[in-house]
Amino acid sequence: MNMKISPKISVITNVSPNHLNIHSSYEEYIEAKKNIFKNQKEDDIVVLNYDNEITRKCEKEAIGKVKFFSSKTKLDDGIIVDGNVIKECKDRVRRHILNTEDIHLRGMHNYENICAAIAATSTLVDIDTQIKAIKEFTRS
Repeated sequence: MNMKISPKISVITNVSPNHLNIHSSYEEYIEAKKNIFKNQKEDDIVVLNYDNEITRKCEKEAIGKVKFFSSKTKLDDGIIVDGNVIKECKDRVRRHILNTEDIHLRGMHNYENICAAIAATSTLVDIDTQIKAIKEFTRS
């Protein structure tokens, strides 16, 4: 809530009325969540859920580069779940990354989290390394 610095790569998967026991209002909670990206630099990255209205609107306040993910909208740019396929979208071109059947974790929330992770790590590791890690990841 009192952050004065932001990480180079930040992610907000959603905003919903949680943790209101430590915040004076829902608005204060939203502002606290935004602190994760408010002090970024232009070359930093913030990954946002396009499907959540509040996180989608955060794009307007972002200083760093915004990367969206979605399971409901076929984005022109971002990482999406399209049926049973996770895809990378760039300049309106959609590229197959992997099938959801190849993922051990099941459920749309897990596929959305994987989209966010792909977006967040895209500048750190190549796509083949990402795919390998996703396919091998299991719950312990």
